[in-house]
Amino acid sequence: MTLARRFSNRRRAAAPRRPWPGRWGWWLGLLALPVSAAEPEWRWSNPRPHGNNIYDLAFHEGWYWQVGDRGRIYAGTNRVSWTVVPSGTTRALRGLAFFGDRVIICGEEGTLLHSTPGSGFVPAAISPPTTDWFEGVAASPTTLVAVGDNAAIYRSADGGRNWQRVTGLPFANWLRGVAWGSGNFVTVGEGGFIATSPDGQNWRRRSGPVSTALNRVVYRGGVFYAVGDAGTLLVSLNAGTNWIREATGVTNALYTYAQPDAPAATPRLLAGENALLLKSNPLGTWTSQLGDAVLLPAPTWDYYAAVWDGSRFLAGGRTGLLVESLETDVTLGGQTLRTTLWFEETDSPRDWLWEALALPERYLAVGDRAQVLTSENGADWWSVPVPEVLTNTVFLGLAGNANLVVAVGSAGGLMFSQSEMTNVVVTNTRPAYVNCAWTTNTVVTTNTVNLLGLRWTAVASPPTPNTLQGVAERAGQWTVVGDVGTVLTSTNGRDWQHLTLSGQPTLSGVAAGDPGWVVSGRGGALFYSSDARAWSPVAGGTTNWIFRVRWLGDRFVAVGQNGTLLTSPDGRVWTARASGTGAWLTDVIRVGGLFYVCGTQGTVLVSSNTVEWAPVEVPTGKSLYGLAHRNGQLVAVGVEGVILRAPLEPAAPLLITGYEHENCPDARVDRFRLRGAMDRRASLESSEDLQTWRRHNGIEFAYDEIEVELVRTNLPPAPFEYFRLAPPAP
Repeated sequence: MTLARRFSNRRRAAAPRRPWPGRWGWWLGLLALPVSAAEPEWRWSNPRPHGNNIYDLAFHEGWYWQVGDRGRIYAGTNRVSWTVVPSGTTRALRGLAFFGDRVIICGEEGTLLHSTPGSGFVPAAISPPTTDWFEGVAASPTTLVAVGDNAAIYRSADGGRNWQRVTGLPFANWLRGVAWGSGNFVTVGEGGFIATSPDGQNWRRRSGPVSTALNRVVYRGGVFYAVGDAGTLLVSLNAGTNWIREATGVTNALYTYAQPDAPAATPRLLAGENALLLKSNPLGTWTSQLGDAVLLPAPTWDYYAAVWDGSRFLAGGRTGLLVESLETDVTLGGQTLRTTLWFEETDSPRDWLWEALALPERYLAVGDRAQVLTSENGADWWSVPVPEVLTNTVFLGLAGNANLVVAVGSAGGLMFSQSEMTNVVVTNTRPAYVNCAWTTNTVVTTNTVNLLGLRWTAVASPPTPNTLQGVAERAGQWTVVGDVGTVLTSTNGRDWQHLTLSGQPTLSGVAAGDPGWVVSGRGGALFYSSDARAWSPVAGGTTNWIFRVRWLGDRFVAVGQNGTLLTSPDGRVWTARASGTGAWLTDVIRVGGLFYVCGTQGTVLVSSNTVEWAPVEVPTGKSLYGLAHRNGQLVAVGVEGVILRAPLEPAAPLLITGYEHENCPDARVDRFRLRGAMDRRASLESSEDLQTWRRHNGIEFAYDEIEVELVRTNLPPAPFEYFRLAPPAP
């Protein structure tokens, strides 16, 4: 597989885990009720808040909306906290529009959704049904129009409930966008195509100045703007009838345009493939907002959608990246300048991740640009520094035990981390209601931390300059494999012996089990050894690249190119299994009685016997390269920093394990210590008579134990009050 360097934004510091403070008592009236376990649900751990491609953005009546791949809809009011809005589909969603109190969304294979206030999104009735993708949707005061592949134009006159295809069109071009303004619908598409219609039913083709594809059209301030490939920006001042080309100074594909909705408004924004361009005044030029020429630039990335919310631009794109603008005065060299700064809404690492590992105290993941990430709970990840000599390394392999971890990568990169205990002082401050008044509570604790996976040492004299990809350990014996048939062995992670396998194949996988050792690689390469020193080729029955091999308790499982999946009880005799997919399969893991495989394009498979495999739905189409399991949780890592997590084992009941009450003249102050499991959710409820219950805090567990403070002012003390944990509010 080809290694690629991908953008990485600023790395974030570790967020200390807040310790449990103070003295806790018990009070009569405490109830601890179990909450029924929910079905396993995949969550985004990185990037935050999600890693779905953002194909369209909108701001409407105080709400921000995003739509993206895998049927994802996100909504929020503050640009930081986003709620997943169920769509009822896993198809890609490409555009949205507003019609009265309804939200209309279009997408892959004839997807048209409309929201019904109070009941969420439902699919529309489409006549005739189609598998054409709808790439854009627009609304006039009376009519909705959706456009897409094969000149598909569908029209709705009842608020998006029912749609009919427009027939008899004088063109057959594939369409990529549509907008409404100045009494006309305008649609654009491939080959520089432009057409207009006053009603969405009768369309007239218009002449345009370009033959390159036009990707989107928008209407702002009485003007239509169309953007397309090769840096194309077209402008129409007369309802889409005539168009002129405006120079942008770039040749990148442009996907969107945004500006305040006012005549001759500035600023103006263009976004596209590795492009974010700003024009701050009508007579100015388009300037890139990426790179060193900007005081605080936006990341170099692919931006698919943008919107002006009345105060700022938001631009969103690949893998959930969302940035916002801030226009402000900056003083430099004694001179005050008006400039635009760009901020990411969340600071998430976006390097490709190639392998993951679960240790007793934490997860590790490694990848491009010497990235090493760690997490205690699978949800919160932060970067770990690596030795200076390895900061240009792409780390491709990772393995370890409770005493030693080894990571390997490009150009012979080798480093190790050993178990070592140290004391860490943590200071946490938080608002608290103490002695019947709000104050800041400061808690200082000293925690003992194992530095395994947190402190790394480079191997002093790397034994090879070849790229190293696979690493495995068993009973104190370490084996690393890589390009040109490279095999390295060690007993301590510091000192390595080098040998080369016959044929010098590119090797990417290695595993050790009861029967011995197996390595795998390009061209179907498979080798077996009883001692990791003398190796013999074995037949796997395929010429596909066998990317990775694992020992899973009682069998070897190997996965690779074109859906290759092989099993063996001894590493010498292999049986091909039907995976049901043609995707690259990149890792395999066993969790209890189930086997999981991940791969490219968001592929995840599950099996109870490694013979029959079924697909598992995940919230991304991004390629996944590594799996790890810890404490009933499965983690998958992949391209552009993607990290997903899912609970796989039934969780124990949620319990109230600690309680403290503070009497105040006009307030009830109750503090709880709760025990649960990562990602479990519940609601805290109270009652004075065990008959009527009042719902309070919604709770989501980020660790097995958390604390919750419930402060209710202007309430007199109650003789008795009972508390319980209940299923979360729907």
